[in-house]
Amino acid sequence: MHEQPVHILSTRPLPFALVEHAAKLGVVVDILTFIDVRPLPVEQVKPLLDPVTAEKAIVVFTSMNAVEAIGGMIDKRPEWKIYCIGRQTRTLVEQYFGTDSIAGTAESAGQLAMRILEDGVRGKLYFFCGDRRRDELPGKLREQGIAVDERVVYETKELPGIIERPYDGILFFSPSAVSSFFKSNNAGAGTILFAIGKTTAEEIRKYSNNRIHISEQAGKEQLLDEAVTCFRPGTTLRAEGPQWDN
Repeated sequence: MHEQPVHILSTRPLPFALVEHAAKLGVVVDILTFIDVRPLPVEQVKPLLDPVTAEKAIVVFTSMNAVEAIGGMIDKRPEWKIYCIGRQTRTLVEQYFGTDSIAGTAESAGQLAMRILEDGVRGKLYFFCGDRRRDELPGKLREQGIAVDERVVYETKELPGIIERPYDGILFFSPSAVSSFFKSNNAGAGTILFAIGKTTAEEIRKYSNNRIHISEQAGKEQLLDEAVTCFRPGTTLRAEGPQWDN
C-alpha cells in the first residue's frame, strides 16, 4: 500500500490494538516512556483529602493524574465545585464526582485561571496536583488575592532516554515528558511535534522551532489519530478500526 512507512515516536504507552491498526495504514509507532507518574501512598494522601471532602469546596484539577490519585479514595461524593482542563480530565471528573460538579473548564491552566477569575471566585480554593505542577494557574490566582491551597497527590519522575533513529513525528502528552525528552535528544529538522494541549506545546517551543500540531482533543488515542491523518491524508484510526479504552 505504502512503500515507505511513516515512523512515529510516542512518549507514552498506547493500546496495542491502536498501534497495530496504525501499522496497517503504513504508520509504524515506537513507544519510549520519558516519565513515570505515580500516585502518592494512600497514607500520605488521605490526611490531605479527608478534610476537603467535608467542605463545600472549590477544587481545581489540571491533570487527569490528580483525579485518578484521589478518585478511588472517596466513598461519598463531596459537595465540590470543580474547575478542570482537558477532555480526558473532565471525563474523569465526571466519572468520580458527577457532571453536576463541574463549574468550568478551559484548554490550558492559564485559561482556567482566567475562567475562575471571570466567575468571580473569591477566598480559597484547593488545587490537587503533582510535585512538578506549573506556575500559571496558582500564580495568576494568587496575584488576584485568591488563596490557593496546593495538595500534592502524585509525583513525576523523569526517565530520560536516547532515541536511536529519526522520526517523522513525535507525540508529547505533558510538559514533563517534553523536558525529559529534550535533555538527551533533539528533534530532526523535518520532524512534526504533536502536543496534547497548549501547555505542552508551550513547553516544546522552549526547545524546538519545529512545526507543532496541537490537538484540540486531549486524549492520547486522539493525538495518534491526528498524527496518522496528518501523514496519511484521508485515513483515520477510527474508520473501521478497533475500539480503544480512554
